[in-house]
Amino acid sequence: MIDQKKLNDLREDIWFNDRGVYVENMLDEPEKYADWDTLIDTFSLPHVGNHLYLNKIEDIGELVNVVNIKNDTQVEKLNLITEEIRKEVDNFNSSPCVSAQELLEDDHTFIVTNWEEFNENAKKLIHQLLETFYVHYVNFGIWPAQISEYSGHAHLYAGLKNSNSFSPHCDIPSNFIFQIDGESEVTIYENKACQLLDHLVDSDWSDEQRKELYDSFDIQLQVTMKPGDMVYIPTRQFHYFKPLTNRLSISYPLIFRSPFEGML
Repeated sequence: MIDQKKLNDLREDIWFNDRGVYVENMLDEPEKYADWDTLIDTFSLPHVGNHLYLNKIEDIGELVNVVNIKNDTQVEKLNLITEEIRKEVDNFNSSPCVSAQELLEDDHTFIVTNWEEFNENAKKLIHQLLETFYVHYVNFGIWPAQISEYSGHAHLYAGLKNSNSFSPHCDIPSNFIFQIDGESEVTIYENKACQLLDHLVDSDWSDEQRKELYDSFDIQLQVTMKPGDMVYIPTRQFHYFKPLTNRLSISYPLIFRSPFEGML
């Protein structure tokens, strides 16, 4: 169901010119990789699914906090850096809107970081990506992606029209992002974060400072993704997704192992 020729062409295209790439119609039948009914069903399976939501509202410069939902009435706060942020999230969580279904309807984006547990096609796609982009060193064998919280899983992003998203940011893994349902505007910037330095924007920055930084970035490409389309985003490359309609998309973040890691 994935266009393997286009995937192979992408591999050749970025081999010595690693950059953001947009590919139309990479998936023939995107609806087979995720659907809304299955997503809603996972809300009642907190022991199987790993559910996160974003409590950012809409401003591009707004600090994003990621909150982990354990079930319909309990939330566990993750990665809260300052006491001010902690108080802000406490106030947010004190509202009656605490169930997964209500949060979804209240324009909060949901992330299921182990979607491959719910969809066999999503799991198979992980293996296709590994088989296409593996590294084969003589005498060391094939080195696939590291499997960790951040790599080697299918991350489902789901939100209704006008749902929030991350501010412009970069990731340590390389990302293959597929649009499954609806449309999203994706912007990939020329800017990359230095590998030697912390790539996170300081939590003490104001929304205005963040927006000023993001507005200074140079755009490499900006496209509207439709079902079946894919973007490839290299490690540490800044990017921004803006949902235009109700949307489902799947991200495959991959950090590839090297045979030299065990030799250091």
